[in-house]
Amino acid sequence: MYIYSLLQTLLLLFLFNDYLQKNYNDKYEKIFVYISLKTIYFYSILQIWFNNYYSKMSRFLNIFLKHSRLNELIENYNIRNKKDDIEFIKNNTIIYSVNKKDFFGKKMLERINSLEFDFFIYSDYVKKENENTIINKKIFYKVPLDINNFEIIESKLSFISFVIYFDDLMINVAFKNNKYNYFITNNVFGLNFIKYFLKNHYCDFYDEIINKQISFSDLKISIIDNNANIEKLDSEFAIKICENSYEK
Repeated sequence: MYIYSLLQTLLLLFLFNDYLQKNYNDKYEKIFVYISLKTIYFYSILQIWFNNYYSKMSRFLNIFLKHSRLNELIENYNIRNKKDDIEFIKNNTIIYSVNKKDFFGKKMLERINSLEFDFFIYSDYVKKENENTIINKKIFYKVPLDINNFEIIESKLSFISFVIYFDDLMINVAFKNNKYNYFITNNVFGLNFIKYFLKNHYCDFYDEIINKQISFSDLKISIIDNNANIEKLDSEFAIKICENSYEK
C-alpha cells in the first residue's frame, strides 16, 4: 500500500511538472530557479542552526555527566554487574576473561594453561562508604597454586609523583584513585604492564605515543616516593610493591 501511494505521488508530480513546462515554460524556469535558491538558503540556515544547537547540547551533556552522579551510578552499575573479574592480557589487549570462582576448575585450568599471556589481573570490587566502588587490581605473571593467592593486601605505599616521559612527551600517572588501586602487595610494575596501564587509563597519552610512532624502548621514568627519594629508571625497569615500600 505504501509503495503504491508513493508511486502514485511521483506520477502526479511528473505529470504536473510536464504540464508546467509545456504551458508556462519561461515562468516555470524562473519559478524553479527561485524555489531552488530559497530551498538551498533555508537548508543552509537550518544546518547551521542544528550544528550550533548540537554543539551546545553536547558540551552541556558532557559537563552534566562529568559533574553529576549519573555517570558515577552508571559506572558502578556496570562494575557490580560485571561477571568476569580476571582478565588475561597479551600485547596490551584482553585475550580471555574468567570469574575467580571458576578459575581452578579442571577444564578451566587446562584452558588457562594453554593461553599465551603477558600477565593477568584480578579485580576485587570494594564498595566504600560513599557508595563508590573502588577496584583493587592484583597482577599475576603466572598461574597461582590455589585460591588463597588471590588475597588482596593493600600497600601503604604512595608516590609523590610517577612521571613517564619520552623526548617530547611527559605524563604524571596515579596508580590509585577513587576508581582503582594498583598499590597491592606483591604487584610488579614492568614495561608490559605500563603499556597496558597507559592504554586503559591514560588513553590519550598512549594514542599520542602510537600516532607519533615512538618506541616504548625509549621510555624513561622519574619517581619521587613518599619519603621524597628520587629514582630514575629506563624501559627495563621492574618495581615490586611491598606493604610499606617498593623494591627495584
